[in-house]
Amino acid sequence: MDPRLQVPAAGLVQQFTLSQTLYDLRARLQPIGKSFDALVAAIAKRKAAAKGKETQDALDGLLKKLEPLADPAAMRSGRPLEWAGLGKNVHFFGDLQRFDAAPTPVQERAVTELQSAAASVPELWKTIPDAVATVNAQLQKAGLESIKLL
Repeated sequence: MDPRLQVPAAGLVQQFTLSQTLYDLRARLQPIGKSFDALVAAIAKRKAAAKGKETQDALDGLLKKLEPLADPAAMRSGRPLEWAGLGKNVHFFGDLQRFDAAPTPVQERAVTELQSAAASVPELWKTIPDAVATVNAQLQKAGLESIKLL
């Protein structure tokens, strides 16, 4: 603790509580993010090898299912899909830990909004294995390697 700062204990408890919330959220989202990144890379690899329109369409459909979990800025700029789940988390966590101070109302609201947005991620992710299985059937028909979901 910086001895030059006079922070009430309640403010530090608040800081710890929000930091713990972000830490727990990251622990839940990080495995999904790794699987997401690996899946996007596998789709790109299969798209490069796919010749038929039906196979390309199946792969595009799987990418479309991943869009709600992707970073909108990457999508708008035409870059490949990027996992959006952890960037804000890391940013907010760093902001909270930068100073020995109570969180601002803006920080509190941001963490609450992030928690709310992240609540739907596991449910959305549960639909992906079935979508991958459907695409794998098409890949096998086309003689291409199946996609393995981490």
